[in-house]
Amino acid sequence: MYQRVEMVELQPLDSDLQGYLKVRLARAAKALDELMDQDAVDAVRQRLTVQTQGRPGARATPVVSQVYPMAVNNFMTMVLNSAAELGVPRVTRDVVLAA
Repeated sequence: MYQRVEMVELQPLDSDLQGYLKVRLARAAKALDELMDQDAVDAVRQRLTVQTQGRPGARATPVVSQVYPMAVNNFMTMVLNSAAELGVPRVTRDVVLAA
């Protein structure tokens, strides 16, 4: 029996973040709207996107997205735990930015 491995380069979730979160939460029988608002989703995307130092004299600062499934899952665990510690019923933009 032969096993083959295929290397696939995964692109960041960026514009698909909300859909990804809906699918993940549906597996836990929760709706995204129950746990967080749209501003919080946008804040998650913002927190997981970083600007790197560009070359001296370059016009634009490169933006690097870290919106990959594992990073999103780990960050969401932290954000949901922070909301629970604060006693906040829904994750808001402020909770995400404070995490």
